[in-house]
Formats: sequence, C-alpha cells, structure tokens
Amino acid sequence: MINLYLIVNLIEDPIGFTVHSPNKPDGFTLYDLDNYSDGLVISTALRAISESQSIKLEIRAVDGVKLGAVLKIFNALIKYKGDLQVSFTGNHSQVEKMLRRLPISQS
Repeated sequence: MINLYLIVNLIEDPIGFTVHSPNKPDGFTLYDLDNYSDGLVISTALRAISESQSIKLEIRAVDGVKLGAVLKIFNALIKYKGDLQVSFTGNHSQVEKMLRRLPISQS
C-alpha cells in the first residue's frame, strides 16, 4: 500500500500550462495529471488510487473546461475506501458537484 499525493489540473490549454513544484508531504508518492492526459497516465493513476491507503488530492481548476478522462479519476475516488483529504483551488461547477460525493476524511 502507498500514500498518494495526487494533483489534478483542469486547464484550458496544455501548451501554455506552467507546472509548479508542490510541497509533497514526506512518505507520499507524487502523481499529477490533467484533463489532457492520455490513457496510460489515467490508467496508472487509477492503479495508484486502488493501491493507496491514504490520498491527498489537490485539484486546480478553471471553470468551463471539459473534465475529459479526469472523470474516471473522480469515479474511482467516489468508491475509494481509504483516508482521503482534498484541497480545491479555483472553481468548476462539475468538480464542486463531484466533491460532494467524495468520501473525504475529516482532519
């Protein structure tokens, strides 16, 4: 079992996107993806979610962009049974609805 620090970026343009260096907590494996990520990236993230005992999820969103394959990530997180903590920056109406369905741990 792993501890996963998962960053999900919902962006308008993958070309103009700037990656920043997050402060990953000790003992966590960092994985990031966005709404333009290909199938291999998404399937690797899904496997990491299924093998995680704890997930810190960081979501950065711009309202109005399509979720793309990130929807699969949210569906997996809805079924997740471990410890889940979420940080959400920005706004996105679909993401806000999904967040209400996640089994978020109270810390």
